[in-house]
Amino acid sequence: MVVYNLLMEKPSVYLETSFVSYLTARLSNNLIVAAHQNITLDWWENRRQDFELFISQVVIDEAKLGDPQAAAKRLAILAKEPRKNKLYNFILTD
Repeated sequence: MVVYNLLMEKPSVYLETSFVSYLTARLSNNLIVAAHQNITLDWWENRRQDFELFISQVVIDEAKLGDPQAAAKRLAILAKEPRKNKLYNFILTD
């Protein structure tokens, strides 16, 4: 979800858990899933600097679940991104 904030120079993007999962997972044998993973990786490497990225505590909690090694990869990515609960609350209530 992209939210334009008039006070910031960059548009804001809320990162969901599925995004981080695609970013950190082994490349899938399923062609559709593999395409999603490749698009996600390309966006992460080439476009993320164009946006103000935000996550919520819910995303962190979900990222902790599952295989411990996979969870560690997801959490390492999320540790770099700020939490902005105000934005998260706006998305939930809008």
